[in-house]
Amino acid sequence: IENKKDDLKAIRGIGPAIEKKLNNAGIYTFAALARLTNEELENILGSTKRLVQEGNLITQANKLARQNKR
Repeated sequence: IENKKDDLKAIRGIGPAIEKKLNNAGIYTFAALARLTNEELENILGSTKRLVQEGNLITQANKLARQNKR
C-alpha cells in the first residue's frame, strides 16, 4: 500500500541529490528507507559512512514512518 511518496528531504542529512539517488533505487517512502540496512543504504548512496553515522537516516526514517501510520 506504499503508492504515495514521502518527502525524504524531511530527514536531516537528505537533500535533493540524495533523495534522487534513493528514488532511483525505488525508495520513495520513509517506511521503505527504514527497511534498508546500513549496508544497503551505502550501496545506494555510495560512500556514506559519514551520512549513516551523522544523520542516522534509517533511525529517522523509522520515526517518520511510525508517525505516518497514525
